[in-house]
Amino acid sequence: KASNYNIAMNMLDEVTQKEPYNAEAFSVKGDIYYMQGDMEKAMQNYAQALKINPYCKQSCLGIAKILEQSDKPLAQKYFARANAL
Repeated sequence: KASNYNIAMNMLDEVTQKEPYNAEAFSVKGDIYYMQGDMEKAMQNYAQALKINPYCKQSCLGIAKILEQSDKPLAQKYFARANAL
């Protein structure tokens, strides 16, 4: 499983280098980091995706899942934002 994540991450790194405004690629990178338990890198990639595309529902949901453990009110705002998209 870890090797599949590495293969996917390598491909996504290539995409984000060639297409630095590809919000979807950053969002998927965030998902992979989230699944690997690296919340800091997941948050960085979700934030980058939202910086590129403020309407990226997947990134809003990712941030909400991360914040749910530490900041429920802010997490609820991200869940609500995602539901509005």
